[in-house]
Amino acid sequence: MRDSPGGPGRRSLISGPSLDRISETPFITTELILMAGTERRREISRLRARRKKTINLLQRVKAGTMEKTEAARKLRRLTPGADVIIKREGLA
Repeated sequence: MRDSPGGPGRRSLISGPSLDRISETPFITTELILMAGTERRREISRLRARRKKTINLLQRVKAGTMEKTEAARKLRRLTPGADVIIKREGLA
């Protein structure tokens, strides 16, 4: 095992070739692997809330109660993947 930044006597939890393989994978980062269970639950909760809000915004646009430009502005503030959603739904 490699020595951790804490000194030569300490071992890191993840080291060696497995860490190198993980960092090469495009969708998995070491941050995600080392994340605590509580933080992961919070992240999942935020993701679900964003999905609900996104669906609600898109339904309002389709119903005609909200303008497309306003919905696009709110989506950009809401989620990092807004450009994909805006393009897919034709809001731009």
